[in-house]
Amino acid sequence: MTKFKEKFFIETNLSLVNKITLAGLFIALAIIFNKIIAINAISFIPFLRISFGGCAVIILASLLLGPLFGGVVGVFSDVFGYLIFDMSAYGYFPQITLIYLLLGVLPSFIFGLIKNMKSKSLLLSLECILMSLLLIGLSLYLGLNNEVTIFGSTYSISLWMKIVLPLVAFILFGLIILITVLIDRHFAKLESKNIPLNTYQISFGCFISELVVMVGFGAYIKALCFGLSMYLLILACQSLVMFFDVALNTFIISYVLVIFKRYYPAKVAVNS
Repeated sequence: MTKFKEKFFIETNLSLVNKITLAGLFIALAIIFNKIIAINAISFIPFLRISFGGCAVIILASLLLGPLFGGVVGVFSDVFGYLIFDMSAYGYFPQITLIYLLLGVLPSFIFGLIKNMKSKSLLLSLECILMSLLLIGLSLYLGLNNEVTIFGSTYSISLWMKIVLPLVAFILFGLIILITVLIDRHFAKLESKNIPLNTYQISFGCFISELVVMVGFGAYIKALCFGLSMYLLILACQSLVMFFDVALNTFIISYVLVIFKRYYPAKVAVNS
């Protein structure tokens, strides 16, 4: 069992008391980032939220505390966040909480597998290929549709939207790559030690976590809540937000892991 954990999980030296304390802190931070430091006020598309670090906090909880505490952080941050701050007229959807439960559980396994992938060029190539496919899919969706129906109201997709939205996604795509390369070079200059993941692994792990949980699973769950007829629209919106999230999450997680470097066993260290 110990060898299995060493191979497929990110190990830390955190005690149970440390984990409980950090879980409470992460819940509070996730609520702040998801409900206060976020864009929640787009009334005609309530399924879309642009958070400035909320997903990063939950992914960090999964990485540092393990899947059990990560799941607790994901669930309670969503439930308490709704009860305290959410003034939405659409009510509470327990299905949405499942998204954040999965976001707190799955990254622990994803990053545990990715830590065994050492080739930076392979990680970057895979990420670029998958992001390019998403970008093509988003462009096709916008190009082939002239209007969308949201809760019985029809909105036109203008020409500028068909041009600007894929362009924004492409710029964010480039930003992800730029941030990954710059942070990796910065860590090399710092000669950071005892870090279990390099920046390319973090970027790829954030991308896969967002792709599976927020885009794949999340879009379907939200479509069940708001109407399956809007599935493709929700999928396109989540994909666009994901390009922003991956860049931000990579930046936040990379530097927080450095702050926590003294809690990693020396045997998990890699060269960043």
